[in-house]
Amino acid sequence: MSGFALRLSSSVRMLAAILAVALGIAPCLRASATGALDGRVLDPQGRSVAGVEVILIPIEGEVEYRKLSDEEGRFHFTFIPVGRFHLEARARNFENVVADVSIFSGQATSVTLRFPTVAGNIDRIEVHATPAALDTRTSSVQSSHGPTEISRIPGASDTFNALLATTNTAWYSQEHLHIRGAHQVGYQVNGIEVPDLSLFGAVTPFIDPRNTRFAEVTTGGLLAEYGNRTAGVVNVMSRSGFDRKTRYGDVELAGGSFGRGSVSGALGGRVGGKFAYYVQTTALASDRGFNPPPSFLTPFDLNHNGQWDILDAPVSQTVHNFRRTMQPFATFDYLPTSRDRINLTLGGYRTDLQVPNTYAQELAQRDYIQLERDQFQNLRWERTVSSNTLISMAGYHHFNSVEVRGQWDEPQNPLAGDHRLANYYGGLGELAWNHGRHLVKAGVQVYGVALREDFVVFPNPLGPQSVVAPFHSGVPSRALQESGYLQDQINWSEHWTISLGGRLDLFQARYQRQHGGALGQSDRFFSPRLGVAYRVGESDTVVFANFAYLYLAPPIEYLELPADAGSATSAFPAGFGFTPTRAEKDIQYDVGVRFLARGFRVRVNQWLKRQDDFLDHAQLRQFSGTGELINPNTFLPVNLTRGRTHGVEVQVRAPRYHGLSAFGGYSLNYAQAIGGRVGGFMEGEPPESSYFSLDHDQRHSVTAGTTYDLERWGAFATAIFNYGSGFPDASEDLLAPYFGGAPTCATSRCRLPGHSTLSFSVGKKLWKGFGGRLEFENVSNRVYPINLGSEFNGSHVSAPRTITVRLNYDF
Repeated sequence: MSGFALRLSSSVRMLAAILAVALGIAPCLRASATGALDGRVLDPQGRSVAGVEVILIPIEGEVEYRKLSDEEGRFHFTFIPVGRFHLEARARNFENVVADVSIFSGQATSVTLRFPTVAGNIDRIEVHATPAALDTRTSSVQSSHGPTEISRIPGASDTFNALLATTNTAWYSQEHLHIRGAHQVGYQVNGIEVPDLSLFGAVTPFIDPRNTRFAEVTTGGLLAEYGNRTAGVVNVMSRSGFDRKTRYGDVELAGGSFGRGSVSGALGGRVGGKFAYYVQTTALASDRGFNPPPSFLTPFDLNHNGQWDILDAPVSQTVHNFRRTMQPFATFDYLPTSRDRINLTLGGYRTDLQVPNTYAQELAQRDYIQLERDQFQNLRWERTVSSNTLISMAGYHHFNSVEVRGQWDEPQNPLAGDHRLANYYGGLGELAWNHGRHLVKAGVQVYGVALREDFVVFPNPLGPQSVVAPFHSGVPSRALQESGYLQDQINWSEHWTISLGGRLDLFQARYQRQHGGALGQSDRFFSPRLGVAYRVGESDTVVFANFAYLYLAPPIEYLELPADAGSATSAFPAGFGFTPTRAEKDIQYDVGVRFLARGFRVRVNQWLKRQDDFLDHAQLRQFSGTGELINPNTFLPVNLTRGRTHGVEVQVRAPRYHGLSAFGGYSLNYAQAIGGRVGGFMEGEPPESSYFSLDHDQRHSVTAGTTYDLERWGAFATAIFNYGSGFPDASEDLLAPYFGGAPTCATSRCRLPGHSTLSFSVGKKLWKGFGGRLEFENVSNRVYPINLGSEFNGSHVSAPRTITVRLNYDF
């Protein structure tokens, strides 16, 4: 047996032993899907009030939690499922007070409830608050959204638009989500990771947003339980049959611009008091699957509008751009005893896409397609040990396949194909203990991945004059990661909260090359985490800071180049090479303040990430050497010497007033790198001696939104505004052939122009469960370039005005 197999076998035995020990000491609810809430109840003069009934009511659900305040006015809820809640305090001689709070995974949220007046003086007062304003304990930077935003933000039912609207530094570039200038985003479903070491590939959302009960996005101050992804973590808590006491469901039909149509249906309910189910399926088709390239990648002005054609919108957004998706999801819960809970979550999708063409490529009938297949299964067993001790066990599997297939192209171009298959298997065990001033979590996680990527280049049968020799790279790769972590949130005093944590990651990978024998690499890394929150006096002002030194395991794709690279018949020029990518190591920090001002909830923070061996991806150019990209979605991983991303974020949420709510956010962001390629796909380019902008470096972005609820009529109206200052213009190599080989950008400052969009939606409940929504995205119909081609991104333009009509029936 090989050393790698022995290591895998020992890891399995280690995990089994941990599970056995955990079973012996009596385990509980998974802490990654739960949090804690504490606080105080005060009278109008600021004195503690004992014996107050405090009720925690989920906004999406029917299970209430109740506590009584002690003699110091304190109350404490332990290990509550994460989500949004109404928190209500009731006492004789006082008007009830209500606050809206969000509970985030693995953290204790602290709020203060102050009775506004004695009973009978004024009508009931409603106070709306979120952890971003009232939480005095958290040092992380987090945001959240729920099904209300998804149903009201234009386009959010099918995409991550709700996440983009509620998270400051988040946008789409190169068809992938970027947070804080990076794309190493981690995803969880019900607190369990959906592992993926790749940096690129599938463009389908890993879960249909309609299944979301609550989603939390952590962008700074990552706890020790989070590994493998350093840009941020998106944790989606799904809907469940236990959300309501009776059976429920919905059906939605939607249609709109660009031949877009979808149908979705969901059904949830209980069988007795111990079993619950929730199943949902969505089918979607559209004539506009990708953000397409401009029709003409040229420096001419064929449209006679005063700018180069490469900056113009395409003649049509639907040319060779069809998409169809089928995406099922299901979750099953079983309660064998009052202390135990077993959950099985199943998800996946099947998407077929056409890769869009330029005008010239369409004339040549170029035909590239992308096929995406994905499925994940998470099995979790939970058991309540006591009111302050929790343990959970979970096993999971994730399968992902992305195939880019060249079927037809211009005669002078060779054809290419890329097919990546990955299987991830893993398990974890976690203990959570909440006692006194401490919220402690400790856990271990082991997972392995088997990956094979087949990359082929072969002569175009339409071009008998082609001399390109056939090429195939198919290197099986395997990796194993073992992790252990410990973290503690310490309520040091009334004003100080300290979060301490550490994570140890052991990683090894093996590449079974066809020629030259096997290659291997291994890492051992300890990641410290520190967070501090200080409450200023008795106010709702909190100063916070966090620091972490993070480890990002490398992608294990491997391209085995031909021995004849550089020859007249080789698809690859001389100087090209490939070495296994290295792990990225990041130093990160946030410093900021959260406060409440006249009901407005404000967060201002500055952040920085320094990334050694920065992981990015390179896109294959056309092998003819003209600089034109052979495929808009064929990528290979690379390490750059160092990356540096930093910026400032401001987030404001207005108090709700007569059905009107509003929010706004601003982000200043820098995403830069220095040096050259030190791992992955090498092209022999000299290193840069100074910092240069990465392709996802957008300096300024603004998001603002408002919703008006006309509850009396069961109607709403939502408007969303977005502004971006533009990404770098990386078209210099693309346009160089038109300028005698001299790199020349399409814009004067090599920076794409700024852009803004306004979108809105309106909806109304119609009759006995029937409802309708009308969505307008990009009302002004302005189309702008998102990226212009380089080896790091490709060329994409934004969507024009899109109109969608949705009809739904809830029961």
